Amino acid sequence: MRETVHEIRLSLALGPGAPFRKLFEKFGSARGIFEAGDGAFSDLGLSAGQIRRLEDRSLTEASRIAEYCEKNCIGILTYGSAGYPAKLAGISNPPYLLYVSGKLPALDGRLSLGIVGTREMTGYGMRTAYRTAYEAASAGAVIISGMARGIDGFAAAGAIEAGGATVAVTGCGLDSAYPREHEKLMRLIAENGAVISEYPPSSPPLAGHFPVRNRIISGLSDGVFVVEAALKSGAMLTADIAKNQGRKIFALPGRTEDRQSSGPNLLIRNGALPVLGTEDILSEYSGEYPSTLSAESFARSTVSSHCEDRIPSAYGLASAGDCGRPAEAVRESSPAKSSPPAAPQPKKRLPPDGELREFYLLIPRGEKVSADFFLPLGYSAQSAMRMLTMLEISGFVTGIPGGMYVL
Repeated sequence: MRETVHEIRLSLALGPGAPFRKLFEKFGSARGIFEAGDGAFSDLGLSAGQIRRLEDRSLTEASRIAEYCEKNCIGILTYGSAGYPAKLAGISNPPYLLYVSGKLPALDGRLSLGIVGTREMTGYGMRTAYRTAYEAASAGAVIISGMARGIDGFAAAGAIEAGGATVAVTGCGLDSAYPREHEKLMRLIAENGAVISEYPPSSPPLAGHFPVRNRIISGLSDGVFVVEAALKSGAMLTADIAKNQGRKIFALPGRTEDRQSSGPNLLIRNGALPVLGTEDILSEYSGEYPSTLSAESFARSTVSSHCEDRIPSAYGLASAGDCGRPAEAVRESSPAKSSPPAAPQPKKRLPPDGELREFYLLIPRGEKVSADFFLPLGYSAQSAMRMLTMLEISGFVTGIPGGMYVL
């Protein structure tokens, strides 16, 4: 327990995504780092804030987190410990510490497939994410996602329905589900795999957390399948990170006029492997995982034909028609319905409390704005662009040509 407290303290001092290997090369352990004298960290390339936190030897917050995790069955997995995935350890900036709800499946010697995409999916994307996860999990793959609305949620549901394993990487503490309506899905993922986070309990789902966690999604995966995504989106960022990590990139072809297909189509043009069926992915790894990837199980797998009707209610997911996609687009890729589609409803969700929400509420609805719009309101062009980028990645604004944004 005492060593765990030191490990948590170190992760809090460094922050997510921070380099830590040089610290261990010099001091040997988290306890050794704790016991190092003032001035011992100046030559390790750390920021002033990190050094200040490392020299603050209070264990109060770390002890509180350790006690909370023990009481609530949240595991703590540190770099180099038994069970830490070798795939993740091999990236350039692996997380030092992970909080784990559930049991992280053994990923070494087994295909792990990341499935990511837009929150504003079409029926085509929804069914593809579900079917691919179902079939890949049936064949023995572990499905990795971010538990976000839309594509991620249906990928996790597909793996669970197949009786397979799935892992979700979230950008907040494990004491709450994000988004809130995925509370049931989060519980089911933990029962069939694990929900993991680099952020300690009580950490809010800030927009800046999610781009940082994307390296973990791709780092856990052998390959990443982008189902639907706009050109500027978290899914495309994940694909870019995955490429830099040496992972294979897969993409779902779509119509050129569909915004949700613009990202995958660009990836294919730039060398990603187009996916016309789950076998296109599995065939890439059959030689690498001959004993754990079963073509026979894949051939026997049958996907539920009630994906659109049963799965959303069973898992607390929003269906394609509820994800902000115009009703006409959903109807084109879905079976005909006897009743007319409901008109799309305006988004009601807001960014989490704080600076980002305050900035978001300044944007006039229905108008195009650029970073210059916020200069008279006390923001620099650089800070305004940072805010707009985070809002776009999180799906609260849409970028349009000319450096403009709309709600």
